[in-house]
Amino acid sequence: MTDQKTNEQASQKDPPAASAGQQPTGSLSWIQTIRSGLLAGLGVQSSSNRERDFQQGSVMRFVTVGVCLTAIFVLSLLFLVKALVN
Repeated sequence: MTDQKTNEQASQKDPPAASAGQQPTGSLSWIQTIRSGLLAGLGVQSSSNRERDFQQGSVMRFVTVGVCLTAIFVLSLLFLVKALVN
């Protein structure tokens, strides 16, 4: 009976293993941040990825990615309109 309690206590102390797709360090890579920004901009971000972003993401990274993606979007629209008008 003591062994069973010891095993239960040991299993409660061990954190769950990180899945293969996530980094165990607790921060998102730049690629994951850009992907999350693109998917959120399109409105197709999954709730699990959104929660991961809020828990592991850096605010400054998301602001940087958001500003860059917005600038790319606006510049591509300007280029497209200019190409169609000429």
